[in-house]
Amino acid sequence: YFASGTIVVSGIEQGLFVLKLNLGGGNDEPPIASITSPVDGDTVSGNVTLIASASDDGSVVSATFFDNGAVIGTDTDPSDGLFVRWNTKKVSKGPHTLTVQAEDDSGQPSDAASSAIDVTVGSGGGGGGGKGGGGPKCNPRKQDCPQS
Repeated sequence: YFASGTIVVSGIEQGLFVLKLNLGGGNDEPPIASITSPVDGDTVSGNVTLIASASDDGSVVSATFFDNGAVIGTDTDPSDGLFVRWNTKKVSKGPHTLTVQAEDDSGQPSDAASSAIDVTVGSGGGGGGGKGGGGPKCNPRKQDCPQS
């Protein structure tokens, strides 16, 4: 059997090193992810369902949503879509930058910065939530999520 690939050695320090071997069965690209709801420029309040789409040359296994770099929640069940609920009553009113970072089945993350959207948190009430929100699970694709 013959294999070709790349050997990368890094972190050589006091006789310790990390050896990474890629036998190159093809080009394994990181996933590409984007937030599809809300959209850039929206004003949001209460409990908001954040929805993302992601694609990969393998499969996407999770998506983590961020508010100004702080984790909002992670969806580890992409079979019903990639989404979390965000309780905006727990954050300051005003501008917020939301991002999403998907991870593929090889553990490669997408570039979260490339998914950035800006929203404004206004005033409004709260409610239940699905993934990441502590309440009952809902599926925004089936439109059964309570909106504030």
